[in-house]
Amino acid sequence: MTLFLILGVVGLVSLVVGLLVGEVDVDLGPDWLSLPVLAALVGAFGFVGAAALSLGAPTVLAVGAGGAAGLALAAATFRLARGLMHMATDAPLRSADLVGRPGRVVTALTAERTGEVLVSQAGQQLKMAARSDETITVGQPVVVVEIVSPTLVRVESHDRFWSPTAPTHPDTPQPDGGPPP
Repeated sequence: MTLFLILGVVGLVSLVVGLLVGEVDVDLGPDWLSLPVLAALVGAFGFVGAAALSLGAPTVLAVGAGGAAGLALAAATFRLARGLMHMATDAPLRSADLVGRPGRVVTALTAERTGEVLVSQAGQQLKMAARSDETITVGQPVVVVEIVSPTLVRVESHDRFWSPTAPTHPDTPQPDGGPPP
């Protein structure tokens, strides 16, 4: 029973070390032969084998139960790790994606003075420096019309941007959803 417990502790310690330090950079061969999978196999084999022995099972049955539990947990660990490694992610945010996005002024701006706006993009609030040809006060809704630099945008008030008489900008979407002129 002591050998089973030692194997269980070795598996558990390997898993904790792998979580704290990260994947050890040792090529063990195929993907299914990784530190988390081996730790799950050894840990489950040891602890289930020890539990079977403590319940009075013969050694052969304890080895079989530990082996079955170890293989089952190793397979589950492999599937989980593979799923996490191949999980689809969103595309990175690009500053060009901000054109046409609505925002809100947090520091007033004028034609002579740069202010700040909060722009919502992909569920994130981005605080950016902003310029405008008009005076826009705090709390007023705006629309991003140009990316001047990665941290500076040019905005227009919401009302001016969506006004049918306002001049159109080549980089902004049109109110009817059509392409820019």
